[in-house]
Amino acid sequence: MTTIFNLSISAKATLNLHSLNNEGGEGNQTQTRMVNIVDETGRLHNVNAISGDMLKHMQAEHLYRIS
Repeated sequence: MTTIFNLSISAKATLNLHSLNNEGGEGNQTQTRMVNIVDETGRLHNVNAISGDMLKHMQAEHLYRIS
C-alpha cells in the first residue's frame, strides 16, 4: 500500500457579492462609508458602516425567502 505524503486540491469559485459599504468613487479608488461611534467608556472610534439602502435590500430579500 502506498502512503500519501502530500495532497493538493485546486478549485474555482464564483461569488456574487454586494458592495455593502461603498460611498463613492474618486478616480480608480473607492471610498468606504465611515461613521463615528462612542464606546461604553466614552472613547470615539471611526468604523465602517452599511448604508440604510443596503439594510432595506437585505430585509426585503430575507422576507421574500421566508414568505
